[in-house]
Amino acid sequence: MPMTLVISFFMLGIEDIGSRVEQPFDVMPLWQYCEDIEFSCQQLLQHSQMLGRLPDEKAWLEAQLHQQLGEGPFMSSISV
Repeated sequence: MPMTLVISFFMLGIEDIGSRVEQPFDVMPLWQYCEDIEFSCQQLLQHSQMLGRLPDEKAWLEAQLHQQLGEGPFMSSISV
């Protein structure tokens, strides 16, 4: 009887590990991390807007276009 309990405990532990490896996003609370990152990004945008450091939308789009084409003053050697 005790050996059966030890073996069943071991086998159920392996089953639990297998289900966690198989479906990590259902078991781990990744949605909490995503909410924290989204909140931080929103805070950064609001802070930059309050300081007036964000360019208007047209200038930003033009800068993105120039960066994709590899031209203009916004060209960077660091790719994101």
